[in-house]
Amino acid sequence: MNWYDLMLFLPVAALIVFEARQEAGRGLLDATVTLAAVQLTACYAGWLGTTLGWPPVKGEPAPGATAVCFMAFWGPGLAFSRMLHRRTRWSMDQFDALFGVVFGLFVAVAFGHVLADFTATWATSHQGETPEYVVNSWLGHELRSFRSVQTMIDTIQKFQYRS
Repeated sequence: MNWYDLMLFLPVAALIVFEARQEAGRGLLDATVTLAAVQLTACYAGWLGTTLGWPPVKGEPAPGATAVCFMAFWGPGLAFSRMLHRRTRWSMDQFDALFGVVFGLFVAVAFGHVLADFTATWATSHQGETPEYVVNSWLGHELRSFRSVQTMIDTIQKFQYRS
């Protein structure tokens, strides 16, 4: 674990704690908005980078375009989520703590993915190659590639196809 892992871990942990304290309905709305922001960023970051004249880095959109797109979609989306939840007060009281943690984990991992991808791409664009601290970062690699999730899916599929 290096300083880059710590830099990624702190906002991810803060988001999990924040979302865990929300009601289940608010957590679900925040998770939905976060997923939409990640998807919209993937669609429009390349276009924005090209429009602004920012060159792509190793086939990925410019890191500045990715950050601007994500924040432009995520920030207003979270504000909309808060307003909608305030109006509807949608909740499942007995499940608030459980779903708060689950949705908080989802929001935090999605944000961590964008943050890790942004910082790694940004550092690569400035140094010409991927820096050592990014290469050696276990959490950064995990948030960018979801290696553990892929391993779990592969394991489940192996057991599924044996039957």
